Amino acid sequence: MGEKQMGRIDDRHAGDGGAIPPPLPPQTTSGLAIAALVLGVTGFFTMGLMAIPGLIVGIIAVVKIDKSNGRLSGRGMAIAGTMISGVSIFFVVIVVILAGMLVPALGMIRQEARQTSCRSNLTSIAIATRSWSTKYGDDGAYYPPSMRALYDDGVNDDIETFFCPTSVTERRPEHIGDDYDSLFDISNERIPTWLVNGTDTPLAWDNTPDRHGGIHVIYCNYAVKFIPGEDALEEVHSQIGERIPKLRNRRRQK
Repeated sequence: MGEKQMGRIDDRHAGDGGAIPPPLPPQTTSGLAIAALVLGVTGFFTMGLMAIPGLIVGIIAVVKIDKSNGRLSGRGMAIAGTMISGVSIFFVVIVVILAGMLVPALGMIRQEARQTSCRSNLTSIAIATRSWSTKYGDDGAYYPPSMRALYDDGVNDDIETFFCPTSVTERRPEHIGDDYDSLFDISNERIPTWLVNGTDTPLAWDNTPDRHGGIHVIYCNYAVKFIPGEDALEEVHSQIGERIPKLRNRRRQK
């Protein structure tokens, strides 16, 4: 009885010819999966530069793991690396889009701030001109002989007032007049204030249109105007040329 039972057992083992199936090879973690995860994480610190290869490597790792019949592990790691890489690339794209929108806006804000500062300088020059006339111009009868007189006589000792904020001119007294021109600097005569006070005669202006795409002008009635274009300076000089003869005629009549 015992031999019959043993024979049945042997028959069961010998059903496939007595061959024993080979053991499965040990499972290993995919190196591509590890690389995908590392590249995905470093993508955040490299502005997405490493995320692109991380995305590619992650996809390849998932495919190889699925085809390995269980010999490779790390599928979750590969998927995580792929997703992190994708998020990193998306983040970089958003940053680039926002930067493309913000940089022009910031440039416009900066330009407007400089133009505001330029207009403020011209207003300060006009106010200092009136103060000089009151103090040194025969009790307000005459304009100063030059713009530099406003600084030299201590009426306005803030030297930054006499220079455009966009220029690279050295801020020294001998360079006053390099960035701004004035009526009394180009008229070559001592101008009585009563001839032009309250008129639309240009008093002072930015003399380089390239800085702002035009020039800022303050008039004797304290109005400030921006004249755009490369011909803005010629327009102001034309206004001066038209008014100076009229001023001389009015002086003779006076």
